Amino acid sequence: MQKIQGAILIIISSIAFGTMAVLAPLAYQAGTTPITLLFLRFLIAGLIMLIWMLVARIPFPKGKTLLLLILIGSIWYVLQTLAYFTALSMTAAGLVGLLLYLYPAIVALIGAIAYRERLSKAKLGALGLALMGTAFTLKPDGDGLSLGIILALTAAILYAGYIVIIDKLMAGVDPRSATTVIMLSTGFSIGGIVALQGFQGPDEILGWIPILATVLCSIIALGAFFAGMKKVGSTNAAILSTTEPFIIVGLAAWWLGERLEISQLFGGLLILLAVLFLARQDLN
Repeated sequence: MQKIQGAILIIISSIAFGTMAVLAPLAYQAGTTPITLLFLRFLIAGLIMLIWMLVARIPFPKGKTLLLLILIGSIWYVLQTLAYFTALSMTAAGLVGLLLYLYPAIVALIGAIAYRERLSKAKLGALGLALMGTAFTLKPDGDGLSLGIILALTAAILYAGYIVIIDKLMAGVDPRSATTVIMLSTGFSIGGIVALQGFQGPDEILGWIPILATVLCSIIALGAFFAGMKKVGSTNAAILSTTEPFIIVGLAAWWLGERLEISQLFGGLLILLAVLFLARQDLN
């Protein structure tokens, strides 16, 4: 039952993350910059989570765990989320979402290298499939190494490392308190950048709709992911999130009118097949 509950939470998280990826370009179209959007996203969501924690009397992490969560939120997660949301301002949301989904394979590689987790032949084959899918997704015609693509790949690498690190810290930590600390740390850190560059909100009042929706998705996505990961582990959590790229591609086509090329969709399919092969191995 615990595994099933964890899987449901991870799927809810991936739906929220996927929706957020499509809301970001809508916010940019309304005049908001990636830095301003992220500042509002993390600060407002973090304050809402803080009020919830105080009302529900949820204890904060303490000591070394608290310090590490603050450092992760103010440095690592800032870099990851900046790379991802800046990529969304430069490249098709569907393509960015597909490339982000290299992170389960990267999580498996980190586990093998840093923690000496065994990589079976099937897992090695899945990693090769993910690499092949990346080649198709990037289009081998010299058009694939744009800054947006590079940032999307960077976001995938940073996110994989983030998941592995957080998984090691979650023992005995309430996922809601971890979410709150990371959100506030990220928000204040990005706030420093906003202070230097200047705040740029939407041009019209309706432009606040995708911003506020992004805040709501942030709370749901991070909270559900931490709670689910605590039940199923980091590798399984990464693998069970495979609904997210389908949501991004579908919503981007519906809301933004984006259309990926056949070769890119085929590459994305190979990446997702690789993730499913990894899932089968881990769940067995």
